[in-house]
Amino acid sequence: MLSTDITAEACAAEVMETMPVVLHFIRRRLRSQTDVDLSIPQIRALSYLSRHPRSSLSELADYLGVSNAASSSMIERMVQKKLVIRQDDPQERRCVELSLTEFGRAQYEIVRKLSVDELAKVFNRMPERKMRIIYEGLSLLRDAFVQE
Repeated sequence: MLSTDITAEACAAEVMETMPVVLHFIRRRLRSQTDVDLSIPQIRALSYLSRHPRSSLSELADYLGVSNAASSSMIERMVQKKLVIRQDDPQERRCVELSLTEFGRAQYEIVRKLSVDELAKVFNRMPERKMRIIYEGLSLLRDAFVQE
């Protein structure tokens, strides 16, 4: 249980330690249970584009926390895999809009469903009160960052 003297730094450190563990778990399960060959950054890109169709490369790069060049390389590989389509922005000739293809949307849904199912297996081994704490904590965490 949490001690009464928890600090913001300790909370931040726990988030930083927990997220890679969860992402590694998801990636391991995806590799063992599907033929979907996607990295975590590619999955994050699919997730972002599913929520923000017609995004620019710089918007995606900003979300992923990478340079435009790194994002461009990743998107090129995703275009070649027919997951993403690039279209010229009708408002700005020098910009492109990124969207998921139907195949990309289907692949993302496979990944998302499997990830939820695998995480649910872990949570099902916990007492309901612990699951509730995690659920409420994650909801609070998401809300804190949505406001930023």
